Amino acid sequence: DETVNIAIMAPTGGAILGTPNTAVLTITDNDPAPTVAFSLTSSSGPEATTPAAMTVFLSAISNLTATIDYTVTNFSVS
Repeated sequence: DETVNIAIMAPTGGAILGTPNTAVLTITDNDPAPTVAFSLTSSSGPEATTPAAMTVFLSAISNLTATIDYTVTNFSVS
């Protein structure tokens, strides 16, 4: 959530500062969390090609830090 403190100060034109002259505005963070996904479910190429690459997409820009853990399984060299 984001919070903004607001204050009315030094009115002009004969206006008198009343009370309350401060307020707090809270903006509720209701944006969905971004998602991460592979661009393809599989990839292939000749064995002489290095490195192998799999692209991962982030669904939306976010001010949050996104960390992705990954594992490589069923890897064998013949």
